Amino acid sequence: MKALLNVPAKLATSSLVALALSTTACSVNLAEKEVPSPKIDLASIEKDMALGSKEKAEILAASAERLLTPASFMYAAEVAKMALTHDPQNTKARFINAALGPVMELKGVVTRIEPLVKTRPENAGEYYQFKASLQKYNADRSVTEFLLKGAADITTEREAQELIARVILKVDEFRRTMKDLKNEELTLTISEASIKKEMLDEAQHRCWSRTAPGVYEKAAECDLSAAYERKLNRADFEGLQQLAAGYQVYMTVLNAWDLTGLYSKNLSGVSSERYFEILALDSRFGKLRETNGMNLIPEAAQDAVIGVRYAQKMQAELCPNGYETPSNRPGSFLENGFCVENNDVVEKTLAIVEEMAKGGFVNFTREETQLPIDVKANAFKFFETPVRDLRDLQPTSKNACGQVTSIQDGTVGGVFANGEMNLLLAKASEESCKSH
Repeated sequence: MKALLNVPAKLATSSLVALALSTTACSVNLAEKEVPSPKIDLASIEKDMALGSKEKAEILAASAERLLTPASFMYAAEVAKMALTHDPQNTKARFINAALGPVMELKGVVTRIEPLVKTRPENAGEYYQFKASLQKYNADRSVTEFLLKGAADITTEREAQELIARVILKVDEFRRTMKDLKNEELTLTISEASIKKEMLDEAQHRCWSRTAPGVYEKAAECDLSAAYERKLNRADFEGLQQLAAGYQVYMTVLNAWDLTGLYSKNLSGVSSERYFEILALDSRFGKLRETNGMNLIPEAAQDAVIGVRYAQKMQAELCPNGYETPSNRPGSFLENGFCVENNDVVEKTLAIVEEMAKGGFVNFTREETQLPIDVKANAFKFFETPVRDLRDLQPTSKNACGQVTSIQDGTVGGVFANGEMNLLLAKASEESCKSH
């Protein structure tokens, strides 16, 4: 089943980030002591002439928040979008809409990939068993319908990659939204019962303190009014932005080049070298996809540097314990804190990234690389002018140990100004061969 679900699994990896964020973000405000109505009537909200656009947006955003559970997230997405039609700047609706964006692209994915699965008949049985189990044993019918309701229209790896590309764009949208919300503050409440229990236990635990060695006391007045709330400020938005950027870079690089044949050709047991040779026989394989998204990565990297710089200045507030722990920021969305090191290695790395982001090559001396020449490199070129065909990176020579000593394009698409990649490969393979 692992091979069968290879494509949607990678797709889900990026999307579940958003789902994890969203399912911890909903429900009853204990401070107000109100029991919400068991019914949300969108039509009545829309028709209420006594409400202005911003008021309607607030009510709809709150309704979306209530619907944010693992069983009803798809409804939350619908209501959040409706809220944004009344007020495009509503913070809560923007957060929910962006967080659920990648997940919503997965609608019907189990049914959609069926034709691609059939290209490997040996996996079809396992696929249909999984599908039947989903229909029979999953208690959340809305989720089952969400995953199954769709046309069986993904027949090739290329079509699967287009779906993945749309998910990645939604991850990018989430990242950009977190960037836009940095100066905002947001409070989210929880409605999912299992999550609420954990949060209440944590809040009660914080009411206890050690007053003397071996002596523990509970506070006389333990305020639990905000036990089911999670607050977000700039630190949380920065952290979520960096998390999204990490998934975006990872998934974009995996999905940038055409993978025709990767699943449909049964190459299990084939050596890695022969594996590429067989796939490369198809002229479509390895070509840079038109919707590759690589051009979005430099901006994400630059934003990451800004986030780290911010965190360095605010470590006393963001990471008071000096390491990640829930006691760093209790009650915040990112309770464990936003902890970063501030030393010469980190500073040098940040400076290199900043220089590359400006379009310049960074000089690495021969003392640093142990090569006979200095190395000029700019990793951003890999994303700005990506290699058009993976065949350009095929090996052109190997040493006695069978390790690659050079490739066709020693610049790797312009990353190395003078083709120094081949010098690096030669040195690395020589040292590796000696150790064996």
